[in-house]
Amino acid sequence: MVVGRMCGMCYILSATRFNPVIKRFYQRLIERVKVALVAAMHKLVRILNAMLRHNQPWKPNLSPSTP
Repeated sequence: MVVGRMCGMCYILSATRFNPVIKRFYQRLIERVKVALVAAMHKLVRILNAMLRHNQPWKPNLSPSTP
């Protein structure tokens, strides 16, 4: 169970560094790091659920741009 949590945390940390959509979202919330990580995880899960529901691959250029 602990290993799964650590893998999940490693994944979201790498997503906040290398995924442009999640990175922009995370940077807007960075003042409160724990809140920003949870929000970034939630956003990533919502994106992945939508991809599975519509049976579509990742399309970063269709993501809404955030300032």
